[in-house]
Amino acid sequence: MAMNQAAELIGTARADIGMSTGELAREVGLPVGMIEAYEDGSAAPTRYLLTAVLTAARLRPAIALAVLAAGSERRQHIGSSPTSA
Repeated sequence: MAMNQAAELIGTARADIGMSTGELAREVGLPVGMIEAYEDGSAAPTRYLLTAVLTAARLRPAIALAVLAAGSERRQHIGSSPTSA
């Protein structure tokens, strides 16, 4: 998973349930600065930590699917050549 997708998943899942970064950090047992770094993409969580963070943020499948689909759509758009009108 790309780091920007992990960041988007964490931030979107947390916001979806109205949880602050501090609350999420306490739930997972990490410093709030780590959650902030994961969300802004300046640090990448390990798969284990990503799973723990997303579980604590109660990630809904619909959010994961939307984030992954948006990432796929962006990659397809970047890879396509512009068409003339």
